[in-house]
Amino acid sequence: MKRLFASLALATVLLVPAGCAKLTEILNTPVPAGTLEGLVTTANAAITTADGYIAYCMPNPAPAGCDDSFIQNQVFPDVEKLKSARNNAQSWIKANNGKTLAPATIYDALNTALNTVKNLGLAGAKK
Repeated sequence: MKRLFASLALATVLLVPAGCAKLTEILNTPVPAGTLEGLVTTANAAITTADGYIAYCMPNPAPAGCDDSFIQNQVFPDVEKLKSARNNAQSWIKANNGKTLAPATIYDALNTALNTVKNLGLAGAKK
């Protein structure tokens, strides 16, 4: 029984770092620069939609479906994060013009921020 536990412990020590290295490699796999550029365009559309929703809700009294708390606590912060991620991606694209692969970290940050804004349901949905 002691040998079994010793064997399992040794296998864990030897295999876990290899698995972590592979996972890190997968997570850091570059993405095509064109994919990042396309995501920037989609982010711009989402920002335009959010800006339109905010403009629609500005009159006082606000039209039906507008919620100041929702705008202040969710829309503004999430759109600011999206703008920041978009700006980082645009900076990378400008600085690395001609490169075919973009870092996954920049793509992932932009994609996460974009999905957060999309999930707010601003395009036609009433909160």
